Amino acid sequence: MSKLLLTPFVSLVALTVGAVAPASVATAQAPEVYLSTPIPGVLVDKGKQVTFTIDVNNKSKEGKTVDLALVKAPDGWQPILKDRGFVVRSVWVAGEKSESVDLQLKVPADAKPQDYEFTLRATGPGIDSSLKLIVGVKDQPTQGTSFNVQYPELRGKSGSTFGFKADLKNDSEEDRTYGLSFKAPDGWDLVFKPSYEDKQVSSVQIKSGSSQSLDISVTPPAQVQAGEYPITITAASQADRVSANLKVIVTGSYTMAMSTRTDVFNTQATAGQESPFYVTITNTGSAPLQNVSLSSSKPEGWTVTFKPDKIDQLDPGAQREITMLIKPSAKAIAGDYMLSVSATHPQVTLNRDIRVTVETPTILGWIGAAILVLVIGGLLGLFMKLGRR
Repeated sequence: MSKLLLTPFVSLVALTVGAVAPASVATAQAPEVYLSTPIPGVLVDKGKQVTFTIDVNNKSKEGKTVDLALVKAPDGWQPILKDRGFVVRSVWVAGEKSESVDLQLKVPADAKPQDYEFTLRATGPGIDSSLKLIVGVKDQPTQGTSFNVQYPELRGKSGSTFGFKADLKNDSEEDRTYGLSFKAPDGWDLVFKPSYEDKQVSSVQIKSGSSQSLDISVTPPAQVQAGEYPITITAASQADRVSANLKVIVTGSYTMAMSTRTDVFNTQATAGQESPFYVTITNTGSAPLQNVSLSSSKPEGWTVTFKPDKIDQLDPGAQREITMLIKPSAKAIAGDYMLSVSATHPQVTLNRDIRVTVETPTILGWIGAAILVLVIGGLLGLFMKLGRR
C-alpha cells in the first residue's frame, strides 16, 4: 500500500518540478528598442575621419523617443552624432521601424597605433541599450592617391596645343571624388577630359583601388614667347590632395612684317640722286630675331644703301625703322621702275617690291630744251637760206 501512496507523490513532485524548471532556465528576451550597426569595427589611418551608421531599432508596436549619448570615448577624437545636417541628441522611432544616424569621429593625427573603444547608449522610458564600437589605428598609413603623367615635358612651337596623358589612381580603401584644378601662367588654358571621351570635366569619381585616365589639353596664348613654362595639375578629395608637374617648352615662331610710313610701297627719285625711303621691320613671331640682314634687287646702274644694313636683335613685337637711300642710274630716263627689298633671317625671309617713279634732273631738262631750240633754229635758218636761192 505504501507503494501506491508513494507513486502519486512522486508523480506530483515531478509535475511540479517540470512546471517550475523552464521559468528558471529561460533566456532573457531581446529588448524592444536596441542599437545596431552593420560594421562595428574598422581599421583606419591617423588623421582620417570615420563614420559609423547607427540604426535605432524599435520592435514594439508603438512609437518611442530614444535619447542617444556617447558614454565612452577617448580624448581628442571629436565624436558627434549627426543626421540631415543636424547634431542629434534623440530620435523618434515609429512602431516596428528603424531610424539611422551617423556617428562621426576624427582620428587624431598623433593617435597611437592600437584599438580604441567607443560606447553609444540609448535610453528612455523602459529603454536601455548600448552599442560598443572599435576603431583601430594603423601603424603604417595606407597608400592614398597617385597622379602619374606619361610624358610630363612637351616641346613645340607657339600656337600649338600640347596634349598630356595622366592616370589618377585611388589606392585608398574607400571610393573618392576628386576635384581637378591647375595652376599655369596668365593667359594659358587647360582642359581635363576622360580618355576616349569628348566632354570636359572638373571632377571625377574613382572607386577604391581603381584609376581614371585623363587627357589634358594645354593651350598657350597666341603670342606666347619662346621659353619654358611650368604647370601644376591637382586632384583633391576630402581625404587627400595630390599634384603633378608639367612643363611646356615653347620653341617660338619666326615671322616678320614690313611696313612704310605711308602704308604704300611707292616712292619718287631723281636720276643720279639719292632719295630716302623708310621701311619698318616688325617681329610678329614669338621668338627673338637676331642678325636680320637687309638687301635689295635693283635695276642695272642703281645703288641702294641701308642704314643700318643689319638688325642685331629684334624681340617679339618690337619694330625697327630702316632708311633706304635709293639712287637711280644717272642715265635713267623718266618712268616707273621696280626694285625689291629683302629682310633675311636664318629662319625666315621677307620680300617686298617697291615701285620707284624716276624723274630727270631740272638742269638736264633745261639743257635738253636749249638743245631742242638750237636744233629747231638751225633748221629754220637753213630753210630760209635755201628759199632765197
